[in-house]
Amino acid sequence: MITTEQIEKYKDAKAKLQYWKKQELLLRNEICSNLFENKVGWFNVKYEVEGFKITAKSKVKYAMDLEEIQEMSVEGKLTQTDVECFKSKIELIESKIKKLGEDSILWSAITQSPATPELEIKNV
Repeated sequence: MITTEQIEKYKDAKAKLQYWKKQELLLRNEICSNLFENKVGWFNVKYEVEGFKITAKSKVKYAMDLEEIQEMSVEGKLTQTDVECFKSKIELIESKIKKLGEDSILWSAITQSPATPELEIKNV
């Protein structure tokens, strides 16, 4: 049986988690901005302060214009080295899978397992 106490504990834990995630991100960014000062790109910084060893790794996001890359590929402009910069991943589309008939051959290649459930609790 679900109790009010469980619901209140869950709501409290969720609120605390959101708060601490934000705090961790703010502090991580503050520390890294000091360590990464005047640096750009991919790099690692090692630093020691008052008995702590810190290793920080910079990250760079890349975005691509898929249509342009496909056009380059069709036109034969990409070298093997260029092609090796990408990997493609087939992903299942959940809304389509839910509509898939039981007799579909795809089911022989699809495994199902429990995932983390979603939970939303609202005051009424």
